[in-house]
Amino acid sequence: MSRAMGRLVGVGRLFGRAMGRASTPPTKQSLIGSNVIEVRGLSKTCGDRVVLDGIDIDVRRGEVFCLLGPNGAGKTMTLRLLFGLDKSSGGTVTVLGFDPASQHDQIERRVCLLSDSTGFQESRTGRETLRAVASKLELPSVEAEERVETALARVNLVEVANERVATYSRGLRQRLAVSEILVKRAEIVLLDEPAMGLDPVATEDLLQTIGELKRENVTVVMASHLLHQVQGLCDRMAFLKDGRIALMGTMAELAAMTPSVQHTLYVEAADTDVASAIRGIEGVQKVTRERGGGWRVMADRDVRAAAAKQIVSKGGALTQLSAPQPDLREIYARYFQAESGSS
Repeated sequence: MSRAMGRLVGVGRLFGRAMGRASTPPTKQSLIGSNVIEVRGLSKTCGDRVVLDGIDIDVRRGEVFCLLGPNGAGKTMTLRLLFGLDKSSGGTVTVLGFDPASQHDQIERRVCLLSDSTGFQESRTGRETLRAVASKLELPSVEAEERVETALARVNLVEVANERVATYSRGLRQRLAVSEILVKRAEIVLLDEPAMGLDPVATEDLLQTIGELKRENVTVVMASHLLHQVQGLCDRMAFLKDGRIALMGTMAELAAMTPSVQHTLYVEAADTDVASAIRGIEGVQKVTRERGGGWRVMADRDVRAAAAKQIVSKGGALTQLSAPQPDLREIYARYFQAESGSS
């Protein structure tokens, strides 16, 4: 397990519900509506290689937004540009109203980035680490010290606060990561491949932590290529391929945009022949009887409304109609297979 990612795992229950918000200086650019991140035409080249090729992204406050795609698609570079660790080759990036490249000090005060390329200084103590974080906030000394001590107490690090980070166990590093978010009162958390190398228990703890952040109205932008671990967690997703956004939206929107994604519908109804009523609907491919009396309908589109209307028009009493979400891996595979076939 990577050190940076281990810092965040297993701390969901430690994250409190009383985070304040950083004050807003007057040097911000305007943002549209509730957006906290706006990316327009963002590009990045490294030598002859095009890492990002004109991407556009909006992320709203309190949203969990996932950047998905294979290794080398441009996910990590996008996070680095959002945090201001690299400069773009073209386009614009606005985070909380600031340009991360030219106003990186403002971003550092409000945003936390956790990735394999970032970490704590091993020679510092836990308390020194948090004091260094607080010093960048330009707070009055009394308030800075209060935030540090409050954060240490909140995550139960007071007893080891004067020990060097190099001596910290994985669990202590996890708590220190949360204390950093608390000291900053971070508005945005950027996570690069957070579940890489984690066991199932640790992964579940990570997901709980992200859920806590969302409930605190903290925006989370997460990069991953492990599709099965983010389904159900992200509000919206963007598929990156070769530095471009191939698909972006909610699960339902992605399914609607993806050719040949199969939709599954489970139906129960009385007083009508469900199979004959549904088989005539455009898009329905297969109708099979399930144990317990219900029917499973396979279709190439969302036929819920049409199925309900047809059953009722035939005099049926609809008792259940449910549609599990399409599998994210299926959407990903079918989209890129279709794209390859048409190229």
